[in-house]
Amino acid sequence: MDYRKAPSRPNVSHELTLITPPIARELLKLNTRNRNISMENVRQYSTDMANDDFDYNGHTVCVSKTNVLLDGQQRLTACVKSNTPFWTIKVSNMDDDRMVTIDSGRKRTYSDRLKIRGYAESTALAGVISHIALIARKDPKHHGFTPSELDKVLELHPDAEESAVLSKGSYLRCDTVIGAIHYIAHQTGYGSQGDDFVRTWRDGQMNYDDDAVVFIRERLNSDATKVNKMTTNTKMRLIMLAWNKFKDMTPLKAVKLKGSQYQMDGWTPDICGISAPERDER
Repeated sequence: MDYRKAPSRPNVSHELTLITPPIARELLKLNTRNRNISMENVRQYSTDMANDDFDYNGHTVCVSKTNVLLDGQQRLTACVKSNTPFWTIKVSNMDDDRMVTIDSGRKRTYSDRLKIRGYAESTALAGVISHIALIARKDPKHHGFTPSELDKVLELHPDAEESAVLSKGSYLRCDTVIGAIHYIAHQTGYGSQGDDFVRTWRDGQMNYDDDAVVFIRERLNSDATKVNKMTTNTKMRLIMLAWNKFKDMTPLKAVKLKGSQYQMDGWTPDICGISAPERDER
């Protein structure tokens, strides 16, 4: 087979290098042309570095011929922030115009990672694992968990995959939080109620007078027809309110989210396998 002429061999040098915090600080001084840093990525990287979960994956730190940092600013910043060294391939003597081609692809999601590892329902499982962690934190706001943090939750709770499959398609785009509640219900002594909870979200059939799930389900159905829809966090809090009423067959006739807790009895960060939220020291 004939091939077109190969391009010239790049005149670069590369070596496997242990980047220590002092080295990272020096390299960051060369960071004169990079895009704005993502502090969320830095937080995730530094968390993994501090927990010894930042594994070498072939990513590089690149420096140009004119001594400009082309790639690696977020990992280097995380190294300084966590005060933890990491291994990487350091590439030197690159052309400055190569910066526009570096890291231009979409970042892999946790769902992508699970799919690569062979999970058939990777998207559903990734969502359920994330919500299991959020419920342990007692906060529906997404915390930007790192893949390593979520892997630890999955390692402790592999049966969450069954809840992800069972709850898939149970209600609009809320099935992953419903699946998380189902899994936790089975872990905390409410298995039968958890099964009925998923079924009721799916079919809308009333189980008792003023059924909490039916009430909230109809509320969400109504919201779906509006122009100004409620936020995802509000939906999650409503679904949790429905669970905390439903599990004890408590009637629900009106919604009062103020003061309601986004939590499930017996579900803590320690049991979940996620770290407790950091306290605001301000």
